[in-house]
Amino acid sequence: MSEPIEDRPAAAVALSSAIGGLIAVLADLVQKEQASAIVQLTTVINQFSEGFAVPVGGVGLLLVVLAVGMNFVLQPRNRLAGFYTGASIITVVMTGVPYDRPPPIDVIEDLSGGGMEQPAAFQTYPHGIRKPVYPVEKVQQDGRIPVVVTISGPADAWDPDAVLTGKLHEKISGRTWELHQNAATRRSADGDVSFVYRFYVDANERVNGAYAYLYVRVEVPGYGIGKAKQEVRRLGETVELNVRLRPSAVPIWLQRTMESPDF
Repeated sequence: MSEPIEDRPAAAVALSSAIGGLIAVLADLVQKEQASAIVQLTTVINQFSEGFAVPVGGVGLLLVVLAVGMNFVLQPRNRLAGFYTGASIITVVMTGVPYDRPPPIDVIEDLSGGGMEQPAAFQTYPHGIRKPVYPVEKVQQDGRIPVVVTISGPADAWDPDAVLTGKLHEKISGRTWELHQNAATRRSADGDVSFVYRFYVDANERVNGAYAYLYVRVEVPGYGIGKAKQEVRRLGETVELNVRLRPSAVPIWLQRTMESPDF
């Protein structure tokens, strides 16, 4: 026989709300991946915070506290109602910051042809690095910047069933694109596996001397989350972003809780 709902102590109801909120937060992080409402909320907060980066785990903890605070508004009268009250906090977040999936990047199959201009020359940098240089007038006229993103990591940690997901963000325009596992894949003699993306991004009006600020973020199960960034201060040459993935036993969703995303 159940107890009268009026006899339930407030502490037990509050604890039930906290448990409901915690389960909802973990379920969102584990199941929704990059579409996580908590990750989206953290991104919005970091976009408006000046010089203060908030981690996903901190926002998740705040939501659990708010789940308990909702008891003072909705006043659930038993532990089951308190649990549902706490779990509903994630619905409020999903309504406030819906996931807007970025468009896929328009990948070009061959950098030296089949869509991109043939390089006019190759610039030699220290340590024997050579980069293709494109006609400056042509790039300025088209308003486009040729970009190559290379994502690589040890092949022995690669799971054939793993799915690579990532984002490319350009800070000046605020545009974000999605990277899929449909890039050119290659394996090197030293046992690495890599994905190569070749595409254009539009050049902006110069801001603090730069035409673009490019950021890449990549997730692959079995590896740590990879990142790279590059400022584009000169037009006419290919911009390269190299993301080196390190094997990791930490699940991706748990790695996200320690991140402070801003795109």
